[in-house]
Amino acid sequence: RIHSMSLIRFVKAGRYAVAASECPNICANTAKHFWNSAISLSKVAVSRRLCKIPVICMLACLDACLSTDPMSLFDSIDVRAHLLGLLLECHADVDQWKDALKVVDEASATIAKALAYFYQNKSESEEQKNNEVDEDLLAEDNAAANCPDKAAETLRKSLLEWRNRILSKLGRCAATQLSAQLRGEKDSVTQARVWATLARTAIHPTQQLNSYKRALD
Repeated sequence: RIHSMSLIRFVKAGRYAVAASECPNICANTAKHFWNSAISLSKVAVSRRLCKIPVICMLACLDACLSTDPMSLFDSIDVRAHLLGLLLECHADVDQWKDALKVVDEASATIAKALAYFYQNKSESEEQKNNEVDEDLLAEDNAAANCPDKAAETLRKSLLEWRNRILSKLGRCAATQLSAQLRGEKDSVTQARVWATLARTAIHPTQQLNSYKRALD
């Protein structure tokens, strides 16, 4: 009960953070404390039910900050990944697959928009760099700049696995959509993992065998 009550308090703090001028930083820190309290409730389905509404509200606070600072997504990317995973597990516990699919699609669109903004700003900043800047310092700047998009790409791949699991549960032809989605994916490990996830969640034996075969390929 203490943990569930603390989630409600953190949601209130997140809403106040959204109204503050420095909302992205405050809200990201609040979300991290929220997740620390939610961990103990995330283990089993019975306690996860207490998390569902607060998690939705906290994610809404994080999304609200994006209108002020689109780059704030990268400050909260790790905790956002944890909260999305918890929310999807909550939907899966009660077979709310359509709601889960909506969560995945909205989160994927948010990440895509933030990444587009990130790459645009990165390109503009690189054009403004002085040609006489020390090469070692430039390499360090590039390494630091690449970290946010790597974290976002990891979350995007995780959402892709969830999406195909959900499509399989809904009885849709996930294999056809998956082939189109992975067409531009160069990471063979990611492709194999996604196909294996589809195989484990497929309803029909034929689809399971075909998916395992694609994973091995």
